[in-house]
Amino acid sequence: MMRQLPRSAARAGFSIIEVIFALIIIGIIGAIVGYNLVGMASGAKVSATKTSMQTIQGALNLYKTQNNAYPASGQLNVLVEARILPAEVKDGWGRTFYYYSPTASYEYELISYGEDGQEGGTGVNADIIAHPELTLDQQNQVTP
Repeated sequence: MMRQLPRSAARAGFSIIEVIFALIIIGIIGAIVGYNLVGMASGAKVSATKTSMQTIQGALNLYKTQNNAYPASGQLNVLVEARILPAEVKDGWGRTFYYYSPTASYEYELISYGEDGQEGGTGVNADIIAHPELTLDQQNQVTP
């Protein structure tokens, strides 16, 4: 004679459908969280770039005070040589800033071409530009 298990013991565990359904839900939640973390990292790089630009702008102003002029275009390295900056400052993506002095409109322009490194773009790919008449807080660019 065969013993029958009580109903609760016979139903112990999960069916394969329940396990698959739970894994699908976990996967969807993981994708949403991962997507948001990538966006946060991009915003942090934009913030880091703006902070680096503010550091360079302060160094440029000090250089101008000491030398009565801004460095020539492409010559940000003189800020390190003059010991105004301890080392070359890069943007949030590890690239060198573009520096032009003078320009048609300003005494200098300091440019990062954003995440894609290409001129133009939107979102995190937008150019981040600084010059003496525009503080980075006034820019209508990407905000992290």
